[in-house]
Amino acid sequence: MAAGDWVKVDAWLVAPSEAGEYVRRREALALAVLAEAERRGLRAGRAGKGSEDGEYVIASDAAGETAALVHLDPMTTDEWAQASARDRLTDFFARHFAASA
Repeated sequence: MAAGDWVKVDAWLVAPSEAGEYVRRREALALAVLAEAERRGLRAGRAGKGSEDGEYVIASDAAGETAALVHLDPMTTDEWAQASARDRLTDFFARHFAASA
């Protein structure tokens, strides 16, 4: 595939045939992480859009310590989709949130 044949989604180049699904999964991941942070009583938001590393969701505890930093990159999005399909979201969140969160 030539360089011009890719679709740029935030910091990532995605094959056109996969772009729509990636955008849907990415948004679902962001919403799931934000909901999980809220469930844990953390402050959370999205940041990094347009940066070299791309957008991420960051959650912090009452003391301002980072409890989760989840990049919305293709690898993490795929990991989340697989965990979701296998009903393994508890494991996904355990890997991405600090144990104390």
